Amino acid sequence: MPRHSNKYALFLICLIVLSNARGSAHSQAYQVAGDISGECGNSVPKTGEMFGALRLGNPVEFDDGIGITGGKCFPLYAGQKLLTWLSTYQRVGARVFVQRCVENRSVTDVAPEHKGGFVEDEYEEMLSTGEEGAATFTRLDIPLWSEFSRPAFCNFHIAYWGIEPDSGGHFKVYAVVFDLNAGEVVRKELAGVTQIESDGRDFFPEPIWEADGQSVRFDNATPAEGTSKLRDGRRSIKLTI
Repeated sequence: MPRHSNKYALFLICLIVLSNARGSAHSQAYQVAGDISGECGNSVPKTGEMFGALRLGNPVEFDDGIGITGGKCFPLYAGQKLLTWLSTYQRVGARVFVQRCVENRSVTDVAPEHKGGFVEDEYEEMLSTGEEGAATFTRLDIPLWSEFSRPAFCNFHIAYWGIEPDSGGHFKVYAVVFDLNAGEVVRKELAGVTQIESDGRDFFPEPIWEADGQSVRFDNATPAEGTSKLRDGRRSIKLTI
């Protein structure tokens, strides 16, 4: 073997190590002091300190111009720097998951105190770049997710309604529990079939976690209406993890 081949191999190893180090600097979880293990329930954002140097400003109503995907959004600041707009955020252990708002300046027919824009359907993990006051956002890849999923968080799990296109303009609807740490579905059960004749994100009721965080109930009939949302479906499903 030529004498210079060892030097070349060492050079390649150094490049790989440097590449991994740079990559990790851009994919660190946004660490949060404390741990909320054992708690169930979706966070309710409030103006003020979020954690560390981050804080939420006063909320502004985002208006999409058609009354479907708008909502209350909070400016997220690091010091005096505006990072993004949030509809909500969820602490899961020491990680942070957010649902962001997007400003759309082309929507101009809104009230003076409102902004043209919309709330994203998906959740993202907020990641630190390693620089103070800087963050990146990585979209969560959650199977069967849609604008009608109506999630409910508990510990490291998220319960939601999964939607899958079926024949004749109908959709198969599933009760789903996803493990945010493992990145996989841990429970999934067919709830029924429906034709969604609504643009509202609250078409399905929010799943309800039991106090012990070990089981969650999906009711497909709202108390006000008292009727099932699903054709040939079960009125209630209880999943245990």
